Amino acid sequence: MNGAGELPPQEEGLFSNSWYGKFHLEMHPWHAGWQAMWGHADMLERSLPWYVGNLDNARAEAARHHVKGAWWPKMVGPEGRNSPSLVSPFIMWQQPHPILLAELVWRAENDPAVLDRYGEVVEATADLLATWPIERDGRLNLGMPMIPAQENYDP
Repeated sequence: MNGAGELPPQEEGLFSNSWYGKFHLEMHPWHAGWQAMWGHADMLERSLPWYVGNLDNARAEAARHHVKGAWWPKMVGPEGRNSPSLVSPFIMWQQPHPILLAELVWRAENDPAVLDRYGEVVEATADLLATWPIERDGRLNLGMPMIPAQENYDP
């Protein structure tokens, strides 16, 4: 199965390879979340250890941006570095995905061991989401330059 490997799946499938063969964390739930929902949490769990193994990289990236928690890249290779791109560093909608994927496994397995495996990733990701908005003029703002999901706007 193309979306059930040890790495998060790339954006496209077997027949094309845009985006330099890198996988896109914003697409991980679309390509693999169904596995846990359809009784195959073990297939989804093949790729979730990638987040555990790259948690230190994600924490370093969050610190670089002066926020707490774990900042997950968009287009990335196995080593966990954000790939060079005019768009990737500014796309942020992949940030909650490790929480969603761990939740899908939890719901499928209802096993406390899931919390042991992914709890640190979930907490670090939640820390980013909680500290990322900054207060400015009495309003919460997302701060850093960002590009919405359409990927056709300037940061």
